[in-house]
Amino acid sequence: MCSYRYSLVHNNHIQDAKGSGMFEWNEAINKIEIKKTLGVLPSVKIGSPNEIASIIETFLAEHAELNASYDAEFDDEDDKYGSPDAGNLAVAARMLRDKGSLGEGFRCDSSWESGGYKPYRDLDAREMHDDIVKCCRALATKG
Repeated sequence: MCSYRYSLVHNNHIQDAKGSGMFEWNEAINKIEIKKTLGVLPSVKIGSPNEIASIIETFLAEHAELNASYDAEFDDEDDKYGSPDAGNLAVAARMLRDKGSLGEGFRCDSSWESGGYKPYRDLDAREMHDDIVKCCRALATKG
C-alpha cells in the first residue's frame, strides 16, 4: 500500500502540500477522503469508517509487533500487540467498525519511536503510521 506525507494544520485538517496522499479532510462534506494514486491521476472516494478501519488493521497486520505470550484463546484481544501504541490503533479500528466514529474523547497516542512496529527503518511504513495517526486525530476532533 502506498503512503504519503501529510501535515496536520488548523482545526486538525489533514492537508498535503503536494495535493496527493492517502487521507484528506474534505471540509465541504465534513468527511475523510481516501486517495489512491493510479498512475499520475488520483482516484478519490469518501472513506467510510469500515474502510479506514481496514487500512489500520492491514497496517497492524503487516507492521505491528505481536506480544510473544499472546494466546487468542485465553488472552484479551487488547493484549495482542507487544506495544500499547499498536493496541491504541487497534482500539481505533474497532471503534470505527463498531461505532462508526472515534468520538471527541478518543486519544490517538501511537508513536513510531515506541519500537512496537517493524521493520523500524522502513520509511514507507513509518509514513503510513504517521498518516493513520493524523487521520485518527482528525476523526476524533470531528467526532
